[in-house]
Amino acid sequence: MSKWVVEAISVAYEAAGQPSPMAVRSRSTRSMAASKALLSGVSLQDVCDAAGWSSPHTFVRFYSLDLDSTPGSHNLEEEVFRSRQDVLEAQSRSTALSLQLSSLEREGADKEQQLCQIKRELQDLQCLYKQSMEHAGEQAQLIQQLEGLNLDTQRVLRSQEEAHTADTVSYQKLYSELSVSYQALWHSQEPLRQREATLSMQLSQRDQQIQELQAQLQSFTAAAGHCEICCHKHP
Repeated sequence: MSKWVVEAISVAYEAAGQPSPMAVRSRSTRSMAASKALLSGVSLQDVCDAAGWSSPHTFVRFYSLDLDSTPGSHNLEEEVFRSRQDVLEAQSRSTALSLQLSSLEREGADKEQQLCQIKRELQDLQCLYKQSMEHAGEQAQLIQQLEGLNLDTQRVLRSQEEAHTADTVSYQKLYSELSVSYQALWHSQEPLRQREATLSMQLSQRDQQIQELQAQLQSFTAAAGHCEICCHKHP
């Protein structure tokens, strides 16, 4: 499209019998058309409205061309225009680069904030790791203490079990001895019972004899008393 516009401008100049301007560019058509319209009597405000410029200052500063000047000055104006356009492009690129730099700076600031946040999180993680290691050390000491207590408990239980076993054996032995003694006493009680029965029978017989003797004594005493009374009555 740009090439066609340049060729059309060159053909137009040749058809008008005028030399074609050097280094014609498609972007120069806007300033050329606006300057030609202003030279033809169109008001400056109408030119700015048609070209889309908000202020006449923009046209006067960047796009206005002196079309009544000599060819040499016209070429000079073209060069000045191109230089202005190059400056504008450079400014535009500079602005774009400034915007990119600002964006990169913002991204750098964001990255720095993220890095600070990551550093803080890393410090927190290191603190948590240190605390967990301390807790792990305390738990290891507690486990060692529990293992020692478990060993002591096992020794105490073993000693109690041994003592209980010894007591059980002693009790069993004593029970056996007492059982033997009981059986011996049980077997030795039978003669004693027989002897007791014999002695009880003999005692009963003697009690009976004593009662008979007492009865005889009483009868003798009564007879003696009667005899003594008779003797006093009949001296």
